[in-house]
Amino acid sequence: MAVVDRDQIDGEQIIERYLANQLSPTVVQDFEAHYAKHPRVVRDIELVLRLKEGLATLADRGEFDGLRSR
Repeated sequence: MAVVDRDQIDGEQIIERYLANQLSPTVVQDFEAHYAKHPRVVRDIELVLRLKEGLATLADRGEFDGLRSR
């Protein structure tokens, strides 16, 4: 499977699966070749990573459940 467009990246949650190491080596290679040519995808990867880090920080502090119940 070659990563061909933004809809495929979003629809198949490629960024999230990439960061969670849930892609096959072939898809990783295709995705990395794609994002090397598209700086916007790199920014999206960084945003998803920051979101995951922020949620983990809230969970570590015990603040996540309180925010979720609001």
